[in-house]
Amino acid sequence: GKDPFVARCLSGPSAAQSLAPCERDILVGDNLSLTYRFPMEFLGDWQALDAAIAAKAARLLKTGR
Repeated sequence: GKDPFVARCLSGPSAAQSLAPCERDILVGDNLSLTYRFPMEFLGDWQALDAAIAAKAARLLKTGR
């Protein structure tokens, strides 16, 4: 099966002051991980967000752009 979706989000005043208070790490290759930050409002659509980030990372690794 797929790994569970795990993200860390700031709370309280720190979250209110941050444009992207949530953070997630994903594996994008052998011994290579990617950390990305995103607004808390995106948590509800995490599947689309995760798929888009993973697809972009795969394109960058394949083409360098």
